[in-house]
Amino acid sequence: MEFFIKIINFFTIQNFVLFFQENWKAIIEADKVHLTLAFFSVLPWGFTVWYFQPCSKVRKFFLTLGAIFLGILSTKLILALHPILWPDINFKPRKTTILAQTVYISFIQAGMMEETFKVLLILAFSYIVAFERKTKTWMKDVVLIGAFVALGFSFIENYVYIHKENNAKMVFTMFLGRTIYSSNIHLLINLCFALFLYKSNFKHTTKEKIFYLLYAYFLAILQHGIVDFFLLPSSRFGNWLATAFFVGIWVWVARDLRKYIYAYEISIPEVQDKEINYLEESNLQIEDTYKKYLPN
Repeated sequence: MEFFIKIINFFTIQNFVLFFQENWKAIIEADKVHLTLAFFSVLPWGFTVWYFQPCSKVRKFFLTLGAIFLGILSTKLILALHPILWPDINFKPRKTTILAQTVYISFIQAGMMEETFKVLLILAFSYIVAFERKTKTWMKDVVLIGAFVALGFSFIENYVYIHKENNAKMVFTMFLGRTIYSSNIHLLINLCFALFLYKSNFKHTTKEKIFYLLYAYFLAILQHGIVDFFLLPSSRFGNWLATAFFVGIWVWVARDLRKYIYAYEISIPEVQDKEINYLEESNLQIEDTYKKYLPN
């Protein structure tokens, strides 16, 4: 009961006013160079999704701003709720292995915590601005929302990690690593979830839709956990495995984007079959014409 009281007290107007006051002060005092690097660490991925999204530029602009804000908000909610969800307990565990710690951080504290808040915000914002009430279907804009919630989260996370470094060489190395790995994987995981959200339109019953979205949610946690599990030990082999894993997700996401969102995919075999059938029918008609009018 005490846990739920803390959660309810957290979501009060007074608490949110203090929350925004503190964060506005943090923005003013932020390191401008590191903030710029964090911005450029998400820029190429954001521009790619924004450019190809089939939507009017004005709508894309406002959806992007809203989604980025929610992504930034998710980082703050996670930090604020972390001590409530995982309070400090004064006891010494009997055994704690490096493997157990890595699994716990990857799948629970990072994977479950981060993806839960991002997924909830994607669902809430998508329901408000990208859900057709009459047909009860999700619009293609859920992909844009999912992408920029992820990039808003990654923008703040990248700034925190870049700002920790003092050496200029290490700052640049961290910037490259966060651009290639962190921003990329956050984007992919939430693009994958947003695509599942859109594809739930093709499920027939409400029960099927709910189970489909639950599957997408746990898949997001699993994807996040696996990548972090390989990256946390900071080994070269682990980096290769993580890279191979999210390249596989890229292929999956790119195919679904082409098929369901961009509509560039053409079924070549079907087109060829139709053309062959058309030619065969035309040849038969020509033969019948010759037989009809030519002398025996």
